[in-house]
Amino acid sequence: MKNGFVKTANVVALSTALTRLWTRNDGVPGMALVYGEPGLGKTKATTWWVAQNEYVVYVRAKALTTPRSMLEALAGELGEDSGHRRATALYDDCRDNLLNRKRMVLVDEVDYLLHDPRLVETLRDLHDDTGAPVVLIGMAGIDKRLARYKPLHDRLSRWCHSRNSLWRMCG
Repeated sequence: MKNGFVKTANVVALSTALTRLWTRNDGVPGMALVYGEPGLGKTKATTWWVAQNEYVVYVRAKALTTPRSMLEALAGELGEDSGHRRATALYDDCRDNLLNRKRMVLVDEVDYLLHDPRLVETLRDLHDDTGAPVVLIGMAGIDKRLARYKPLHDRLSRWCHSRNSLWRMCG
């Protein structure tokens, strides 16, 4: 049996949504949400998409993620030195990198970030300060939980909802 990646209709729909986010017009918010039940291929589809597009960086949140550790991981993916630095310095490096090199940031397992408002607000700040597209990937129900972060929620211009292995692309 050969290992491979099948470009299903869901993968094509996700690719289309992220391409539209990347090529959006000025003034259009640049954040997206990919969400749904576990096991429906969200992470596989997005990591495949990352591999196809050199301008995309991928960060995975974890249960113990802090603002500093998230910025450290992002700085590392952006090619910045992240060792033993304050969160504000890491933020500045990430911001400057995203301003100087057009990149898209994908953050998987974003559900882990909701325990600390500073985490999701830092992602919104990076988007606002740089214009870089930021894609949040999470579980079913994350759309409702993110609604309490109105400034971030208002910046979501693309919604990709996976349900029963069929994805519904919204917005």
